[in-house]
Amino acid sequence: MQEILSRLINIGVPKEMNPEQAKYIQMANLSSLVMIPVMLPFLVLCLLNGWRLLFLEMCLFNGLILLTTALNRRGRHEAANIFYGILVNAHLVITTVALGSDTLMPLLILCGIGGAITMIPRGDIKPVIMAFAMVIASYAAALVLVGAYGPFYQLTTHQLHILRGFVAVGLFIAISVNAAIGRLGASITEDRLRAEQQRSADLLSRLQEEDRRKTEFFQNVSHELRTPLTLILGPLEGLLADDDAALGESHRRRLEMMMRNARRLLRLINQLLDLSKIDAGKVGLSPRSGNLSAFVEDLTRSFAAYAEQKGIALAVRDSGDGVTADFDPEIIEKVVSNLLSNACKFTPAGGRVEVSVTAPPGHREVGIAVRDTGIGIAPADLATIFDRFHQVDGSTTRSHEGTGIGLSLVQELVRLHGGRIAVRSEPGRGTVFDIFLPREQTAPPIPAAEAFGFAYAELESNGLESPPLEAAAAETPPGKQPVILVVEDNPDMREYLCKGIKTRYRVIAAVNGEDGLEKARLHQPQLIVSDVMMPVMNGHVLCRALQADERLKTIPVILLTAKTSREAVLESLESGAIDCLTKPFSFDVLLVKIRGILQRKAEHEHLALRDRLTGLLNRGAWTQAVGHEMEKLARYGGVLSLAFLDVDNFKHVNDSHGHQTGDQVLIELATTLVGELRSVDLLGRYGGEEFVLCFPESSGANAVRLMQRILQVFRAKPIGALGLQCSFSAGVVEIGPDKVLSLDEYLARADAAMYQAKREGKGRVLLWRPE
Repeated sequence: MQEILSRLINIGVPKEMNPEQAKYIQMANLSSLVMIPVMLPFLVLCLLNGWRLLFLEMCLFNGLILLTTALNRRGRHEAANIFYGILVNAHLVITTVALGSDTLMPLLILCGIGGAITMIPRGDIKPVIMAFAMVIASYAAALVLVGAYGPFYQLTTHQLHILRGFVAVGLFIAISVNAAIGRLGASITEDRLRAEQQRSADLLSRLQEEDRRKTEFFQNVSHELRTPLTLILGPLEGLLADDDAALGESHRRRLEMMMRNARRLLRLINQLLDLSKIDAGKVGLSPRSGNLSAFVEDLTRSFAAYAEQKGIALAVRDSGDGVTADFDPEIIEKVVSNLLSNACKFTPAGGRVEVSVTAPPGHREVGIAVRDTGIGIAPADLATIFDRFHQVDGSTTRSHEGTGIGLSLVQELVRLHGGRIAVRSEPGRGTVFDIFLPREQTAPPIPAAEAFGFAYAELESNGLESPPLEAAAAETPPGKQPVILVVEDNPDMREYLCKGIKTRYRVIAAVNGEDGLEKARLHQPQLIVSDVMMPVMNGHVLCRALQADERLKTIPVILLTAKTSREAVLESLESGAIDCLTKPFSFDVLLVKIRGILQRKAEHEHLALRDRLTGLLNRGAWTQAVGHEMEKLARYGGVLSLAFLDVDNFKHVNDSHGHQTGDQVLIELATTLVGELRSVDLLGRYGGEEFVLCFPESSGANAVRLMQRILQVFRAKPIGALGLQCSFSAGVVEIGPDKVLSLDEYLARADAAMYQAKREGKGRVLLWRPE
């Protein structure tokens, strides 16, 4: 039933019509439909009373009402409204003349006005005035006709009573049906509005999803393009830098041409990624206060070689005192570099390119202008010069390369910086790009290192110099070289990394993160170099897995990523990586980073395991090492001995000669011990003037004899400028395979033997024996 009524109400309503406009056509259809059931009681009354003329008029009226729906269906909505108004008022006149002015007039006036009002557009008062005027005119005409001709039918009191009853019933039916159908019409309209809103929401969701996929596509394409670019730029850079390579001049020129075009492709990729990041709202402003003039001047000088090659005069107009402003160096570098690149490209030999930075007194803006005497821009193209992907000459015969990205990116970055850009040009005479930036930014200044972002493609040596490969390889014997694990899914990239790294280190390769995790557990490498985007397990998941493993959490990881955004680099560092390089990168940078990380790791391990003064194992490291020896003793049998040593009269040395002399005594004792002990023996400083020793596969008696020989050597050595002669006392304990005590308990026995030696006169070595 609802479906039928919906179709009737929506006769003549186009699907593309605005729901608010469609509402009035639906109400017109409702009014037409509701008049038919309202008129049925009057048709019955006319038949019963023999009012044939009125009966025929009402049948014709109902038939003509259906004509309004037909007009609506044909799209003639205004004609339907006018026809409906004329029909209602004509019926008003005829009924009044037939039955008299005191019968149906109130109901007909109500129906006439109500019908007219339902068809008028919202907010338009003219149709309302016209509807009232038409009803009043029709009523006046009816009164004139009644006065001239009188009612056609003379009603008795009984007939008048019945008629008014039928009027009440008809009015009730009209109100009920109109309310029901009106509610239905409102429901249909609401449903339609909700459907429109849902369609709009679905469209917005699809657009957002497409935008997300576009950004994801750019990121994935970035990875797929940056990896091969790394494999192109890296070997090319190595070939051109290798003085021993037998390259002829023609071959070198070809390689340099390949390098230039590979770098040009990299710049294009970076521009596309910058646009995608701007669209996604992922580019932020990091201003810092600095000398904008000096920054732009240094940037301009980097184009000097290019300008000289083209025969162009490149100049920076000095404004006197340097212009200081709040600016984001990374953004300004991209803006000025793009404009300088365009200026040099479109300026012929013998031309001039000039850059200036100005700050008019009293103004809150600073200006950067890039002028050239190039070919200029036609007036018709000035309006679209900043449109994305627009090219002034897009024909196949154009003489200048370009993609139409640079100027659009410049405008977006200038707007991001809170500024504006304008262009002035005259064909054949040159072009001027004017940039206006706010002198002060609302964001607080940040350190320069942060302001430049993560420029990992630049050489970061942290004060370390990279020695020649041959010298570095010669520094460490092959068997002692650190082990580097390379995790990379791309076979070519994996081979490139392994080949470059194995000139200095031992290399193990893995094809993905899962394989890398297994090989890290098996080989315990000193460092891991891993790609980020890999199947099975990516680099970030690998880092988290390493951090979760107690045996692997200290292994440093360098991640290689194709994503250049600050967020991507932060994600890599937050996953547990110690450093991050963006592709394509310089292999020298990677090697310097590896060397620096391994050096710092070795220094930290040394500090963590060694005593600062003597360089011996500290208490914790010695205890851990001896614990392993005791485990081997329990597993394989044998014997080992422990010794506890204390310098005699050490407090007197410190008090009489100073702590510096005391330190010399400890250093000399440590040197003597190291020189006399076997390579398998373990020596540590236990604290203060106390030392501990472990003698694997040595009985207590042998350990005592060795310690006595060391005591004689130490006594004979003069220490310091005063030539002090010192001694020590030591206790030894032997541990067999049936050991039942802990390491601390055995040390306590050695300590007890040492104090017994002191009580017996010092300068002695005693073996602990049960009492």
